[in-house]
Amino acid sequence: MSRVRMSIDTRISKSHIALGVWLVCLATPACKDQEKCDSAVATTRQALSVENPESARQWREHTWQVCEDAALVATLDQEIQAKEEEIRKKLEEVAAATQTAAQARVERAHEIWANYDELDDKKKTKAKVARYARRARKTLRGLSTEHATQLKEYIDAAEEKRLKKASD
Repeated sequence: MSRVRMSIDTRISKSHIALGVWLVCLATPACKDQEKCDSAVATTRQALSVENPESARQWREHTWQVCEDAALVATLDQEIQAKEEEIRKKLEEVAAATQTAAQARVERAHEIWANYDELDDKKKTKAKVARYARRARKTLRGLSTEHATQLKEYIDAAEEKRLKKASD
């Protein structure tokens, strides 16, 4: 029995030594794996190329762990910050374009109702109100949900107001 116990103790000791050597290797910069470093850098940059800075930041952290080059990691930090700024600017441009398009649609809906209001009172029928409302509702197409909801409320209120005054 002591022979079996000795064998198990020896294996445990050898396992502990191997684990210790492996941990020391990980902690020592000279043992860093250049292939893993290159792969981590490439993956970080790939995440940036598909405009995913959150993933790039996670891979940057991994890069810091597997690479010994602080300058490389600093360069990645700059690339990530630049990409975040680029994305922020694009989002601002899209928001501005969306707002401009929505404003143009609101103005078009106002024009449609202004045209209705210019009709002779005898021509202001419920059927005409419905026709003008359909035209105004076409301005809703392609708008964001928020803008479409606001414009629809305006169109519905304008239609209701005119239906009350319209003849049969």
